[in-house]
Amino acid sequence: PQCEALPRHMPSKQNFSMCMKSSFPQGSFDWAANPTIQKTIRNSFCKAGHSGTPPVMSRNLGDARGDEDSCQGDLHVDVFRTEPLVAVARGFASHSECEHLQSRTGKMVPATTKQGKDSWRSSLNAEINIQDGPVELKRLQAKMFSVVRNLTGFEVYPEGQEPLAAIMYKQPGDGYHVHCDVICRKQAYVTGDRVATSILYCKTADEGGSTVFTNDAIKIIPAVGDLLVF
Repeated sequence: PQCEALPRHMPSKQNFSMCMKSSFPQGSFDWAANPTIQKTIRNSFCKAGHSGTPPVMSRNLGDARGDEDSCQGDLHVDVFRTEPLVAVARGFASHSECEHLQSRTGKMVPATTKQGKDSWRSSLNAEINIQDGPVELKRLQAKMFSVVRNLTGFEVYPEGQEPLAAIMYKQPGDGYHVHCDVICRKQAYVTGDRVATSILYCKTADEGGSTVFTNDAIKIIPAVGDLLVF
């Protein structure tokens, strides 16, 4: 318990790990390989009482590239990890833009795979149809890809990408649990796989609702309108 309380004041996975290691006699057992301890290390940063991770740097997105993508103006970006990137564009979407997105959302259904119910996510999902939607939505999509290009340097554009998806967590305990977006454990990249993911938060939870990168103990507490890029 004394180690679990550490991250509230010292938001560092390394500090917590060192505390856990020092709690056992040297050579008593391989603490790092113990799955219970590893799970405790990961989950301690997901608790509602743990404050969000401070950014390692902040920047104005207009400084990213001096080309046509500079239309973001004074969009503020907090960077929480530089490599691989974890960054949040604050106030990316307005209230009206979020309302437009929600108006184009299809029927929300429980998340499933071809094999049936997912074990790593509990949510309601739907695709967002923007093709015949208002021009504001197409402009928002273009701005999202522009932000991703600026932050990552990847030449990604809406054509050929996965459709926009809406995700809703309705019940207490709903969420996407620990998982990897395509690539895990530093495997070689396969052409055609994802190179980046973005999440736009149009609503936030009264309690919980954070996004956690467990391996590096990075906890993002979003505000309405924020865009997370990783």
